[in-house]
Amino acid sequence: MATDNTLRPYYNADTFGTGTLYTKRQFPNFSDAPGGATTSGSYTHFEGGNSSRLTRNVGNHNFGDLFDGIEIDYDITGTSESVRNAMHSLFQLYGKTFLSQPWEVSKLLLQVGDWSHLQRVESAAEVEDHIIEVALEEEEEREEDEEIDYFESNHRETLGDLSPRTHSRNHSHGGDSPSVLDSDPLPDQKKRLKKFLKNYHSQLQARTTRNWDILLALNEVDGVRGPWRALNASFLLGALTMTLEAWFSGFFSSISNSPDPLFLEEVAHSPTPITSIVVAVSASVITSLLVAPLDLIRTRLIVSTLSTKPRSVRQSLVELKSLLCPPELLVPTFLGSFCTSIVRHTLPLWKITKLGIDSYHFPVLDRLFNLASAYVTMIVKLPLETMLRRAQVNHLDLPSGAMIVKPVVQTSTVAVWWHLLSGQMPLEDLYRGWRVSALGVLGEWGVASFRSVNKAGREKF
Repeated sequence: MATDNTLRPYYNADTFGTGTLYTKRQFPNFSDAPGGATTSGSYTHFEGGNSSRLTRNVGNHNFGDLFDGIEIDYDITGTSESVRNAMHSLFQLYGKTFLSQPWEVSKLLLQVGDWSHLQRVESAAEVEDHIIEVALEEEEEREEDEEIDYFESNHRETLGDLSPRTHSRNHSHGGDSPSVLDSDPLPDQKKRLKKFLKNYHSQLQARTTRNWDILLALNEVDGVRGPWRALNASFLLGALTMTLEAWFSGFFSSISNSPDPLFLEEVAHSPTPITSIVVAVSASVITSLLVAPLDLIRTRLIVSTLSTKPRSVRQSLVELKSLLCPPELLVPTFLGSFCTSIVRHTLPLWKITKLGIDSYHFPVLDRLFNLASAYVTMIVKLPLETMLRRAQVNHLDLPSGAMIVKPVVQTSTVAVWWHLLSGQMPLEDLYRGWRVSALGVLGEWGVASFRSVNKAGREKF
C-alpha cells in the first residue's frame, strides 16, 4: 500500500533504482532432473527496476551458458585520467631535468673539485700564469727527494719560456709531462699552455670558478655531451625520489591518522601539524637513504670521463657492491635530508602561527615570505650537500686519470665540522655553486607565484 513518505520525500518506490549503473542478478536455484543427466534452472534478470523472466537449460557440458548475458561495466575514465596525469608529470620532470642538468653538473663539479689554483685570482688574464706557477711549484716539491741526473738530456720535450716567472726553470714530471729546458718560444702560446697542463690536476681546465666557465671547459673536453652528462640518471633519481616519498608519506599518514602532507597546501593547515611534519620528514629521510646508491651512480657519471666504463645506469647498479647506502655515507645523507626537510616544513608553520601571514589575507607578504623561506632552506642545504658530494667522490675512489677534476680530500663529516670551527676551512668553501641554487630557487618561486595568481578568486572547498 502506497503511503506518503514525509521523512524521505525524494524516495519513490516505483522509480527508485531505475537507470543505475550496476545490475542486480539473482542466480538460479538448481534442482536435480530425472535420471541425473541434466540440470535445469532459471534465474531472474533485474535491470533498471524492470524484470524479465529468462530461463536457461544447463547441462553438464554447457555449464558456461550460465554466464551468458551477464554484462560487466568497466569505467576506465578514472584510470585513463590517472595514467595521463602520471605521464604528464614524468614529461614535465624530464623537461625540467634536461634544462637544469648543465647547471647542476657545473655546480657538482665546483663542489667536489679542488679549485684552489684559481682562487685569489682577480682577473682572467692572470689565470694562465697563475696555473703555470702553481703547477711548477708542485712539481718542484715532488722532485725535491728525487736524485737529479745532470747528464741525462735525451727524450725530453722543450716548452720554452712560458712566462717571465718560469724562465730558466728545468722540471720534469714523470715521462709524459713537459719540461722547461730552454727559452725558445713556441709559435702559439695556447698550444704551449695546453701541452704543459695536459697532465696537471685534471682534464677540465676552467679559467675561473664561474659556472659558465665550467660549462665552456666541459664543452671543450667532451663536446655537447659534456654539460648533459648523467641526464638519464638524474631523471631516474628524481622520478624515484618523488614516487617513494609520496608512497611513504601516504603510508605514514594512514598509520598516524593524519592528513597527507603532500596533499596540503601548507603543513599549518593540518589539524595535527606536528604529526604532519614528522610524517614529511620521515618520508624524506627514508627515501634519501633508499635512493643513495642511485645518487652515488649519478655522481660517478658526472665526475668521471666519458671513456670510463660503465656509463649506463643498469650496468652501474649491477656492479655496485650493495644496493644499500654505504656506511660512510649514512651520516651526510641523513643530515642533508633531515635538516633540509625540517627547515622547509617548519618555516611555513611559523609563518602562520606566529606571524599570522596567510595567502588569503596577505597574499603579497605570503609570497615574499615563501621566497625568503626558500633561500633560508638553500642556505642550510648547500653546505650539507657539498659535504655529501665530496664524501661520495672519496667513497668512489676513482683513479686520477678517470676523473675530470681533482677531488677535494675529505676524511669525514666530523672532520669537516672541526676544520670549520677551528678556522682551518673557510665557510664559503662549502657554498660553491650557490649562484645556480639561488637562480633555481628564484625560478621555482616565480612559477609558484604565477600559479597562485591564476588560482586567485576561485572558490575553494
